[in-house]
Amino acid sequence: MGSRPLTFPPFDDARLLDWLQEADGDKADRLPFGIIAMDHDGYVELYNAYEAKASGFTRERAIGRNFFRTFGRCTNNPLVAGRLLGNADIDDTIHHTFTFRMKVVPVRLRLLKRLPLARMALAVDQGA
Repeated sequence: MGSRPLTFPPFDDARLLDWLQEADGDKADRLPFGIIAMDHDGYVELYNAYEAKASGFTRERAIGRNFFRTFGRCTNNPLVAGRLLGNADIDDTIHHTFTFRMKVVPVRLRLLKRLPLARMALAVDQGA
């Protein structure tokens, strides 16, 4: 008996990063948490509706930009960007604070990367 395909993974599902390798915007938009999927240099490839609404940054403005150097600067530090960019494999959940447009937003971030997969990701849960 084979395993069922993963339709829409929860935030803490071990298969989330695998699912994100093939996900498109429509599928990612159905997730009840934010997704920022990037190439290994930090350029955004997938940015879901949940994250766009929470950040005020549209998908069109996000795709193709370097997340850590542009609109995600509050994550451009050793705790988030350093760990995500500096590791070949990581699946870790941390508590972090987004600072955006004079707002402080506590979040739970899941840092996901596994070589040789093409995409790495940040999953963002604002219910932290």
